Amino acid sequence: MARMVPSPMLPVQSGAEEQLYDALRDQLPDEFICYHGIEWLHLGGRPQKGEADFLIAHAELGVLVLEVKGGQLTYDPPSRTWKRRGDPKRVKDPFAQAQRCMNWLMREPEHLPKKWMASLGYGVGFPNGEYREQAHPNAPLDLVIDHRDMGELATHPTTGSNRRKAG
Repeated sequence: MARMVPSPMLPVQSGAEEQLYDALRDQLPDEFICYHGIEWLHLGGRPQKGEADFLIAHAELGVLVLEVKGGQLTYDPPSRTWKRRGDPKRVKDPFAQAQRCMNWLMREPEHLPKKWMASLGYGVGFPNGEYREQAHPNAPLDLVIDHRDMGELATHPTTGSNRRKAG
């Protein structure tokens, strides 16, 4: 059972995050530590702030940033926008969000020797949706967990022990 931080999970508005929190906790082995709801601030250059739904850490495999979106999302290539099915409001690109947080993590330990740098990667979770077709070049299928994967997170190539070393 993975160690979850915080534990228990703090209240959230997202049922998808709750669903993934429980699945990660119950399915990943105890060598994983999963941090939920990480807020970050980068002050170098132009200040930026952001948030990661999950940081999944493993001593040998590195750190995976996982952005989670609930519902069934659709992507419109001409406008480059994401929306939830049946909702006209735009949704932030989950792949860009996860990648931005991963980039933040890469910049923060610049003062440490390279041998101390963790491998970093990113992914997106759609725990109650499906992702069958690559939406755009920065949104490959192999970075996604969708509802079909929710029972096999311990062996999934994105989150599990079989995951490729991030890089």
